[in-house]
Amino acid sequence: MEGAKGGHQGSRGISKSERLSSVMNLRDKHLAHSLTQTRREKKNAVRPMTWGDGKKLFEASILIIERLYCWVAGKSVSLENSQRIDQKNCRSAVEWV
Repeated sequence: MEGAKGGHQGSRGISKSERLSSVMNLRDKHLAHSLTQTRREKKNAVRPMTWGDGKKLFEASILIIERLYCWVAGKSVSLENSQRIDQKNCRSAVEWV
């Protein structure tokens, strides 16, 4: 149960985080809806998104995914290896062009 419990707690932590709130606020305000003020801003002050917030959320999400996959499938998975392969393929594609 540790994998499920850890994954659930991790996802709760992310969903309640100030970092996710600021990323979602930027998305709602400037990308998805072109608003002058979001519902979040009407309720409370929202911290502006800072450089690197998206990457930190992504990395935290990867840890949760790996934990849950291990619990469900009964074996581990490393998404880091997949990312390395993708980066290598991307560099090869850029060099080819």
